[in-house]
Amino acid sequence: MMKHFFLSILFFFSLSCTFSPKDFRIPEIEKWLSSHEKRYDYCIVIPGAGCDGCISGAEYFVVENYQRANVLYIFTKIESVKLLKHKLGDNIVNAPNVLLDVDGTFDKNGNNPNDIYPAIYNISQNKVTDVNYMSPQNGMAMEDLKKQFEKEAVFKIDLESYIKHGDCGRQIKLSDITDSVTYIPLKTNYNLPIAEIQEVRTTDDFIFCLDTQQKLFCFNRNGDFITLIGKRGEGPEEYINIADFDVDGRKGEVYLFDLQRHFIMVYTVDGRFSRRIKLPDNILNIAKYYDSQFIAYAPEYLGNERDKLIIFNDKGEERDSILFQQEENISNTKIDIFKMATFTFQSHFLCRLPFSDITYALTPIGNQYKYVEFQQGKYKLPYEIGSNVESYNENLNSSYIFEPRFYKCQNLIFINFFFKMNNYQLLYNSDKNVFFTVFKGKYPVGIENDIDNGPPFWPVYIKGDRAVGIATAFNSEYDNPVLQIINITLENKE
Repeated sequence: MMKHFFLSILFFFSLSCTFSPKDFRIPEIEKWLSSHEKRYDYCIVIPGAGCDGCISGAEYFVVENYQRANVLYIFTKIESVKLLKHKLGDNIVNAPNVLLDVDGTFDKNGNNPNDIYPAIYNISQNKVTDVNYMSPQNGMAMEDLKKQFEKEAVFKIDLESYIKHGDCGRQIKLSDITDSVTYIPLKTNYNLPIAEIQEVRTTDDFIFCLDTQQKLFCFNRNGDFITLIGKRGEGPEEYINIADFDVDGRKGEVYLFDLQRHFIMVYTVDGRFSRRIKLPDNILNIAKYYDSQFIAYAPEYLGNERDKLIIFNDKGEERDSILFQQEENISNTKIDIFKMATFTFQSHFLCRLPFSDITYALTPIGNQYKYVEFQQGKYKLPYEIGSNVESYNENLNSSYIFEPRFYKCQNLIFINFFFKMNNYQLLYNSDKNVFFTVFKGKYPVGIENDIDNGPPFWPVYIKGDRAVGIATAFNSEYDNPVLQIINITLENKE
């Protein structure tokens, strides 16, 4: 219902108008754009006072689309920055393409009757070419822009061009993206060593690490061992195999996804068993979703009507489902170990279906949009090769890109993939459309650490502007991995 309500707002409160010279904001917008290196295609100005319904619709549009780096959002006539952050969230208000007009630069009295409405300014080469106002008359300004956004990925990354041009990306060092590195040695007893770490999650108070021996460790923020979460076994409070896990720091709960038995095992952060949530057998992968919900990948060949995502509440009851457009070259009859959806939860929930170039973002109310598109061209792995284990292994030396993955932090996208028996690690600046070569070789290394000459860095987990990497033990009495933590700086260098 909420989704349809907000769509109605966007439809009802949008109107296309040609701008007039009386729009005093235009010279100020062009002046601001010309003084900044970043290039935008749109500028949306949202007043804090005026047409309440129009403003609510525009604010909702920002929540759904703030990650589009080609759009500049300007909030003016701000009654309270604190209230605005409470309404939209700190991550949106502090986004690099969101500008708070606290000094009233874009709020001068120009006697324009449209000042009370949000406005969409089309930009070309730092000049305003058109403007559409959202007013109570019927119109389609915001809805048309929304439909345009649905067709295009927020970030298009041309891996084909990168490979064709001979790895021409420039080298980068750690000091180009951060000022310092924090090290947290993970401390356990000698009879409880940590194997290779697979996954990391953090809260304000704790660090959780899942290793290849299926042990889930809980540490405090200094790296002191607190407890193991759960125990492997077949008992009602035990798990057989952890496919993945997640943490809700606010509720103090840890969720272990035991897909072999189709349970979500719920524990407290101090390791006590709380409950288990039974899931249906027709799913392959599951992750934590917004607001105490979970989301699972349900492929057609397990008896579902189509490849889809199913949303469950915290009792395991199905609440909703999301269908995806099936790619024509993907067979629905073959069962293989590669046919798994990939989930990540950064600022939005991200999902990539098997053999798809596109990672989708899902919003809290179930809207989906194209988030990252890897443009692989002739190097894209054909389904008939990738879907079969034997042919997959036989073609590892071929000219196809295998398993492209990414982490995004602010304007930087950390990318890794496998191509012609080499691991590639790249850094992509989405603001400037620039690649940086990090590493190419047999064993991935990471970004050269020129800050303290410590181990190279590569993220395994990102939360906000903080990225977490893993290094082998060094200068420590503990023979355990060491976490590296950096804060990504906005003004990273080329």
